Amino acid sequence: MQRKILLVIGLLAAGCLSGQTITGDAQTDIRALRGLSDADYMHTALDFSLQYSRQGRWELADELLDAAVTKGRRSGGRAAAATVHLAYVEELLACCLSSGGAETAQRRATTSLAEAYDLDRDGVLTTRIKNYLRQLNARTSAPTVLTAIFGLADAIDPSGQLTDELRGSTHTAVEQQQLVSQSAELQSAVRAKEQEVRSLSLEAARERALAEYHKKVADSLFFVGLIDSLRAVQQEQALAEQAATIQLQESELALQDARSRTMLVVIISALVGLLLVTGFYLQSRRLNRRLKAEKERSEQLLLNILPKDVAEELKTTGQVEPRFYELGTVLFTDFVGFSAIAKTLSSDRLIK
Repeated sequence: MQRKILLVIGLLAAGCLSGQTITGDAQTDIRALRGLSDADYMHTALDFSLQYSRQGRWELADELLDAAVTKGRRSGGRAAAATVHLAYVEELLACCLSSGGAETAQRRATTSLAEAYDLDRDGVLTTRIKNYLRQLNARTSAPTVLTAIFGLADAIDPSGQLTDELRGSTHTAVEQQQLVSQSAELQSAVRAKEQEVRSLSLEAARERALAEYHKKVADSLFFVGLIDSLRAVQQEQALAEQAATIQLQESELALQDARSRTMLVVIISALVGLLLVTGFYLQSRRLNRRLKAEKERSEQLLLNILPKDVAEELKTTGQVEPRFYELGTVLFTDFVGFSAIAKTLSSDRLIK
């Protein structure tokens, strides 16, 4: 087992850099590893992972690291896979713990140490894992990273000695960091005082510039207020015009409605008048026909009673001039049964 581990360590150390460059696509990079020997495969995959790590492309770095670990486990077992994780941690400690993504790199290194500890069932790599934990602990102040480090230390050494050691060194590092921070603050304060002394001669100019600035701000505010007032007046005018337009439209609608009602009344009145005139005309025609019939009947009766010339004179003048007749005959007669006959006949029939 130790020979396999030493072989893997030697192979990884011999080819720290493969000379190949990443493509930006993890699957393309993994396909490029096909056909390589196990050692070259692990080398190149680990190198690709480190290149992505330096660029802060952690998801791609994880895919290539997983490929290297898988190849190590297939070729050398769990311990070989753990050794790949430790090689990755060593390179992270060398390249990435002081860059912009230092905290992310610290978390990845802690995760790889935990993976190596889980794979190292025989405890062959425990000493190396502890040493890397000490290095990480000395170089981080991130609470999440420290929590992960202390948790892994408790798992490695349940007695708590390793955790106490790490916590103690953390406190020392924190104190040193505080001293450095205080020193930096003092230096900053000194520089500020020096700058204040140098700027005393410029205070008057600054005050004048500040006064000018405030004046410009006031003028700007005045013009802004004036513009707002003009906009408000324009809006009020627009609203007034809109209200006048609406009122005019309503008046036009009311006038049209009144005209429509007047026209309807006129039409109805005309129809009623036409109906009345038509009724009067028809009634007059019926009355004239009746009068004509009565007149004709009267004339006929008059002709039955009087001679024609007498009847015409009576119709024309309304009276008859007396006439002298030298000779005349008067006939007196009595109709037998006249009363009985008269009861059964109309007056016209009786006269005829």
